[in-house]
Amino acid sequence: MKLPRLITIAGSVCVVLLLAIAFSSSVVAYSPLDAARASAVGHGRRLEDLSVVGFQTANGVIGGTAHVDLNAKGSDGPAVIRIDLVRPVYSAKWRVSGYHDGTSKRQ
Repeated sequence: MKLPRLITIAGSVCVVLLLAIAFSSSVVAYSPLDAARASAVGHGRRLEDLSVVGFQTANGVIGGTAHVDLNAKGSDGPAVIRIDLVRPVYSAKWRVSGYHDGTSKRQ
């Protein structure tokens, strides 16, 4: 086999492997809903008081973003919590980029 052809085949295999890793990490990744719930619990909410109102995700090869709205029951009535998340390149974890529950400042 000639060297240029061998280099082309090896390069193609590397690209396919990188794409397979990126796809598999996004499939088995911690879901944005789980990350949003964990963030709300970290801000003092109880998990059993949270319900999903809506969510939106945008995923790409480079990363992704998500916006999750949770309804939180509380002593002062229900509150809607908006949590913005981002997933950097090839990262299996969603990171909170913004948290707003109507009483706290955006982070």
